[in-house]
Amino acid sequence: MSIQAFTLIAVAFSLVCLLLLALSDPKRARVSRRAQVMVLSAETRKALTILSILPTLVFVPFGLYAPLLLWLGSVLVSGWLLALLLPLFAEVEKSMGTSRRFSKIQK
Repeated sequence: MSIQAFTLIAVAFSLVCLLLLALSDPKRARVSRRAQVMVLSAETRKALTILSILPTLVFVPFGLYAPLLLWLGSVLVSGWLLALLLPLFAEVEKSMGTSRRFSKIQK
């Protein structure tokens, strides 16, 4: 397996962990006034956090600093995009739910 493929797999793995953390965040659900998608225990959330940074333990000992920087930049930017887009999806869900209820009342 090439280094580029391993870097892409590491980015995808970390993003899945970040997505699970974001969807199970009780504060995020409370602020957006929506039901929490999934409930995870504190231990599971800590494990996901550790798993999301696990690729550094593979890149650093082997001296793969360029893939480490690519992974770090990709995960940071994708994490920020995830933090920006999840509230937008919650707003779209709310507006769609409101419009559906409103259309039922009109009929």
